[in-house]
Amino acid sequence: MTRKRKDRNSSGSASGKVNKLTKPRGPSEDIEASTPVSDILSKASAVLFPDSNSPDDNTFDLTPGNNSYCKQINFPNMADGGCEPKNKDLLDCMNALGFIIGSMERKLSVLENLESKVMDFDKELKKIWLALDDRIKRTDARVISLEERVESADVGAAHMAEKVAMLEKQREELRDDVAYLKSQSMRNNLVFTNIKE
Repeated sequence: MTRKRKDRNSSGSASGKVNKLTKPRGPSEDIEASTPVSDILSKASAVLFPDSNSPDDNTFDLTPGNNSYCKQINFPNMADGGCEPKNKDLLDCMNALGFIIGSMERKLSVLENLESKVMDFDKELKKIWLALDDRIKRTDARVISLEERVESADVGAAHMAEKVAMLEKQREELRDDVAYLKSQSMRNNLVFTNIKE
């Protein structure tokens, strides 16, 4: 067992330096090694998207509307076998995407600010509503207590009016009694002089 490791294959048995042929890996064997990647992508997109070569296809639209920025730059179509876009074209497209994303972020930040203002306004309205509701409740309670006092005052006034009428009647009766007693007293105190009987 003095064999070297190099002489063994993966199964552990000794081999006599037999060269194995490795099978090339890839999508299929019928594609040549010199085939450009754009042709492979074109075939793959033709299988996945059968009508993607139509002129009005806007699957990869970069801007809202009808892909005006990329039509301005006039990118070659890689899937149709054209040359790959240059770094400048990719950079311009990425700048356009960055500009669009930046404008969307600005609009979203404006909307977020507006949302926070609306939420603050809603909180203030709720505070005002609660204050008004509390004031209305207190005012209603005061009005109810005043109504009860007015009703009790009306009852008291009616009772006092009855008492006043009764007292006036008693006064008239007492005045009549006093006048009768006064006339009786005057008659009893009457003294006749120089009259013969």
